Amino acid sequence: MKQLNALWCIIIGTVISSVVPASERLPPPSQQGNLGSVAGNIFGLEMNLHQFMRTVCIISGIGLFMAAIVKYNKHRQNPIEVSLGAVFTNIIIGAFLIILAFIPLSI
Repeated sequence: MKQLNALWCIIIGTVISSVVPASERLPPPSQQGNLGSVAGNIFGLEMNLHQFMRTVCIISGIGLFMAAIVKYNKHRQNPIEVSLGAVFTNIIIGAFLIILAFIPLSI
């Protein structure tokens, strides 16, 4: 169980560090300058948030597809334990999340 928690921490840390590159992080307050640079920083945060949400949607969608495969195998072994509706629900929600990740941002 501890190994699984450590694996999740590594995965989440990798995703977060890949979403916000070091060159696009906010400068210290002494270097921010005027109101235009503050507005630019806010827009940069929105773009980073969009990239983060896109990454989360893709990872969640793939995870739901993999869960659907596991549930389908369990359904084949014992149909009473896992219903086929749970498999279809995971597939539909996973597909929705992956499609949601590719909706263009209109900023």
